[in-house]
Amino acid sequence: MVFSGLGALMVSVRISSMKNAFLAMTLTALVFVCHAAAAANAPRLIPDNIIGTEPPKSVSEWTRISVLGLRNHLYLIIWISPQSFPRSGFERLVVLSPVEYEGVGPVISAYDCLDPLTPFPEPHAVLVSEYSAAKGEGSCRLPYAASCEFLSKLAKLPGIGGVAKHEKTVRDFAEEFRCPVDAFGSAH
Repeated sequence: MVFSGLGALMVSVRISSMKNAFLAMTLTALVFVCHAAAAANAPRLIPDNIIGTEPPKSVSEWTRISVLGLRNHLYLIIWISPQSFPRSGFERLVVLSPVEYEGVGPVISAYDCLDPLTPFPEPHAVLVSEYSAAKGEGSCRLPYAASCEFLSKLAKLPGIGGVAKHEKTVRDFAEEFRCPVDAFGSAH
């Protein structure tokens, strides 16, 4: 039997009131060890939503936009690619023509790219990862101050802006990231 929280405390109090202090300490320690072991082996309540589900190997190019930092809920992950592949749950795919997809890279490279592994003072940051079969995968963290501007420009790219479903995907991400609504103009 594994005790947790208040149950572990109650067992400790009851046994502590017994005359045998050694028994009380031993059982209290055992209860907390069992609790810690159960917590370590418990399934995660919130799945990792930074990198999402890896695309099939047949997908030769993609861009992933996700959130780094503290989290109390699942954040949307945006995938952009000239190829279609299955996504579900908190992952959304924006499929662009090859010509439209070529416009994504310059928007990303217009911003300073920070190492995603270095500490950052903000509670959240936008992580942009790009993959191509020829170059492999590279990731960078956008400066917090530039993230909303980046998302606004992304929402206006050909193939995204003007396509309600795609534009909504970027707006939803920006809203979760707490970007000001006026950065995107009027809502559709």
